[in-house]
Amino acid sequence: MKKTILICIVGLLSISAYAQKNEFGIVAGGFNGLSYKYYLKPNIAIQTDLACGVERTIVNFPDSRYSVVGTISLWDFSLNPNFLYHKDLEGGLYAFAGGGASLGMLGFFETNIFAGKLGINGMIGAGIKLASVPLSISLDFRPGYGFGFDGSSTVHYFDWHLALGLRYCI
Repeated sequence: MKKTILICIVGLLSISAYAQKNEFGIVAGGFNGLSYKYYLKPNIAIQTDLACGVERTIVNFPDSRYSVVGTISLWDFSLNPNFLYHKDLEGGLYAFAGGGASLGMLGFFETNIFAGKLGINGMIGAGIKLASVPLSISLDFRPGYGFGFDGSSTVHYFDWHLALGLRYCI
């Protein structure tokens, strides 16, 4: 009896894994963190990443408090929800494109100042869904524009990231 229940559970998990309604895993590269993808339709998905990273970016800080116009090092902790359009290709390959928002916190190494972050970003990439195991592997490019704010000043910046995603399909 226990063996039959175990076989049924494994079978149900396998069926739901190949339906690929949800994917949960990690994202690594310019940002490192957790990633969750939910398919609204077979070709429309919402992907949300909770990640952090250290980068060098171009900023425009005309305010005298920061007095920085040019390239600056900062750390970034953010939540990035994105709407994506998926196009299935042959052999488990797929391509996707979309965009979304970025909400989080910035920290500037040169000034030891922390600021809130709000921005928009695009996303374009490709991936593969493995047939033998319920795993999705993707690589994407994420250009973005945003601004950091701390109540008295605002910084505008452009950033971009390459990201490798590994997600378990459930």
